[in-house]
Amino acid sequence: MFISNINALTTTLEELIINAKNILLLTHKNPDGDGLATCLALKTIINGIYKKDTAILLEKEAPDFLDFLNVQIHTTADKPQQDFDLIIITDCHEFTRAYHDESLLINAKKVIFIDHHEIVKNAIKSNFLYYIDPHAVSTGVILHDVYKHFLQRLSKEDSNYYAQCIYTTILNDTDNFINSNVDAKVFSVCHDLMKYELNPQQVVTDFLLKKPPQYYQFIGNVLSTIEIHNDKRVLFMHSSLQMLERLGLDQDASSKMMRWVKGVKDIDIQVYFQQVEEKLFRISLRSDKYEVNTLASFFGGGGHKKAAGCEIKGTLTEAKSMILEQIRHLS
Repeated sequence: MFISNINALTTTLEELIINAKNILLLTHKNPDGDGLATCLALKTIINGIYKKDTAILLEKEAPDFLDFLNVQIHTTADKPQQDFDLIIITDCHEFTRAYHDESLLINAKKVIFIDHHEIVKNAIKSNFLYYIDPHAVSTGVILHDVYKHFLQRLSKEDSNYYAQCIYTTILNDTDNFINSNVDAKVFSVCHDLMKYELNPQQVVTDFLLKKPPQYYQFIGNVLSTIEIHNDKRVLFMHSSLQMLERLGLDQDASSKMMRWVKGVKDIDIQVYFQQVEEKLFRISLRSDKYEVNTLASFFGGGGHKKAAGCEIKGTLTEAKSMILEQIRHLS
């Protein structure tokens, strides 16, 4: 069932949380700065306002790019040995992308998805609740629309932490305010967050800039792989397992890679091929001209019209060939 507006979402969440004895928070696989930071903000709300313990479950140890939010102590990768009254899933509405053990969702009494991606119709299940607003800049902003009038009930420390989380979701999904989804609403939310002693410069530094030298070497290695295709309108770049291993980095180093080729002159589509296994590539697609979520959906992925992703099994050469073939069908 779809929840029609933000007021209905506020009422629904209030009722669900109050009536739940145990609550689990999830985001999509390979969590990012929107879905995971939204979970951290929501956990702060539920613990601080409703006084209920809440778990954030990940499939593996939390990514270190949110270390400044103490993500490790707020999350777990240990599979729960219980069923839940309520599961809230952020930044995702596809059942199969939420968690590898689908029985968790099937056995929960109530499941609600809160998302801002374009709706994948065949992903909607009649027994779950959905609030999906593709116009929202981030899932964190949706959460803020729900709880901005509740924040005075948090401690000073918790409200500041919440503000850092929501600001991180905005940085993540606007690519530090350079994406076309930046509008007056974005700056209005940032204005709200400043009331809670948010330090924007510090969050930007911690989230986007404070990386080891090896990270920047890795960025250079990836940028050196740039290839131009389709009459110089399509940009490809890739990373390999060997690149990461050589520099002592893990897959988290690949996060936000597309920001380095944002706005490249005379390029219609940017594609990043991230090797995650010997013959498995995670594909990131960006375009200001084409709806790349339609391209991603062909390979079982999805996302926004201008920013989407998918996975392709095969060699790098095979993955490039498959992507080029589908790009020819875009209009």
